[in-house]
Parts: sequence; C-alpha cells; structure tokens
Amino acid sequence: MNKIGNEIAILNDYYGSLLTKLQSDTVRLYYDRDMSMCEIASEQGITRMAVKMSLDNAAKKLRNYEDKLSLCKLSGSILRELYDLRDKPHEIDEMRIKLDKIIALVEEL
Repeated sequence: MNKIGNEIAILNDYYGSLLTKLQSDTVRLYYDRDMSMCEIASEQGITRMAVKMSLDNAAKKLRNYEDKLSLCKLSGSILRELYDLRDKPHEIDEMRIKLDKIIALVEEL
C-alpha cells in the first residue's frame, strides 16, 4: 500500500464511523483488503464510477475530520512520547508496567 493509501486506511480506523456505511466499507475493502474498484463494484452492486466517487468523497471527509480533530496526530504523538519514556532506563520496573498499560489503551483508539 502506498503512503496515501496507508493514510486513508488509518484515518478510516479513527473516523470511519462518521462516514456513511457504504463509504467506510468501500475504504476498508479498497485499502485494507486490497480489492480493486471493479471487485468492490461487483460486491456492492454499484458501478466502478460510484466506487471511485465514494473513495474520493470518503478521503476528503476523513482528511477534513483529521484537520479539525487531530485525533490521529495526537495519539501518534502520545505514543511516541510513551515509547520514549518506556525505553529509557528506569530504576522502577513498576513505571514500565504502567506505561505499557497506557500504551495499550492508546493503541486501541
């Protein structure tokens, strides 16, 4: 998957529930399952052009949500900070355990 495809797939994980079911499903099929537009059109009973329009509209909406809410950017920053803190030597192993729990929670966002 290319960089743009990866971006859209990740944004769909964060904001897919804000799209129509058709848009979110189309994004998942195209970017996560690597199906072609023709395959998706056949599966969904729509035209290839409708698939393309759905993907384009979904990508625009997903980027707009991220521009306004920044959840993906924020969680990435939090994870980087937590990994950095976890990977530094500490005297207290309990801190490492707590950080691993926080990281797991943030990764589930």
